[in-house]
Amino acid sequence: MIRERRNKDKLASYYRKFMEEGIVDPNVHPWVADSWQRCRAMHLPHETMPKINKLSREEIIAHQKTHEFIVKYVDGLYEQSKQHFNIHNLSMLLIDENGYVIKNYAMPFFQRIIEDIQGMRVLEEDVGTSSISIAREHNVPFLMFGPEMWIKDSHSGDACSAPICVNGKIRYIISFFSLDQNDLPYDLLLSLLMTMKYSIEQHLNMLEAWSINRIMMEQLPVTVYWLGKDGSVAAGVEPCLVPRSHQLAGVDDVFNAVLVKGDMLGDVVFYGKGAGKLPTASAVVADVVDALKNGSKVHDSLFWQPAEPVEGLLTDPAPAAYYVRVAGIAPAVVEAIYGTGKVVEERFDGCAYFVEQADEKALAEAARKVEAVGGSVKLVLKRLPEEA
Repeated sequence: MIRERRNKDKLASYYRKFMEEGIVDPNVHPWVADSWQRCRAMHLPHETMPKINKLSREEIIAHQKTHEFIVKYVDGLYEQSKQHFNIHNLSMLLIDENGYVIKNYAMPFFQRIIEDIQGMRVLEEDVGTSSISIAREHNVPFLMFGPEMWIKDSHSGDACSAPICVNGKIRYIISFFSLDQNDLPYDLLLSLLMTMKYSIEQHLNMLEAWSINRIMMEQLPVTVYWLGKDGSVAAGVEPCLVPRSHQLAGVDDVFNAVLVKGDMLGDVVFYGKGAGKLPTASAVVADVVDALKNGSKVHDSLFWQPAEPVEGLLTDPAPAAYYVRVAGIAPAVVEAIYGTGKVVEERFDGCAYFVEQADEKALAEAARKVEAVGGSVKLVLKRLPEEA
């Protein structure tokens, strides 16, 4: 939550009033007030930083190794913005979904040395109210002013944290902390934080997409292409899995192909360039020439004309094998819902599952069951038969 600048003296008076009398001033942010009350109920110390949960040295090394792929990416983002951290005495923490600090950047956070904070857990039950705990609880970026923090030693600076989400689930948290009380440029701080947040999220989404591609290319005997199907029963354009032995499996780069199956002729493939600089330029020039020659008469041939949908035409009733990716439920539940098949990978809070045979009606019913138990279907790809 992006907030306006608050008066630190007033915030400090609200904090003292709560600590001394247990009374929450109505001007205290409701999320902060709720957190204060929970911390008070847990009898958390509030004067200085308590001894908190921390991984062992061996566990810290293993922890950083597990998250090495994201640490390297954040390292690069930090280097690009390092001057802002130095000028404004900013610290940055990279925290995992369970609240453990993976890495500390720049100035010491909570006045601890860099080696000391890494591997510590910084949840509400450990350090009390903080921008980290609020951002994690409500899944939103949150700017917190010093006197709102539970630990009094932290009141000298402000903090802002943002959750890093993939498919709606928090994967990481990044947190900025500054020791500067005056003249801190909040607009710069928030812009930098949000830029990093969205950049990391896009990077994680890209890694997930690469993971899916690797699954299909390495663990399944298929290649992925876009196919157009035309016939009297069904017509559609959809991503499909193509067996590597199939004639279309070798189509790559800017080339397109159309396979026609004849009763007497058998399979015939029409193959050629369908994209790239020169083919695209050729098509554009051809359209321009048509427009110059025919004027307004060419309008309908150059622009998409929407048509009325034909019910049932895009439905393919034939059963086929499918690759599905499901999030939010255990692989055993996925297997029970989809039936005969196999789990090809467990990752990203779910799994990839290869269904041996199903039709569109069965897939729709399976998707309904997945949602009923709290999961979601992220991807469905049909696999063409070997003899197609």
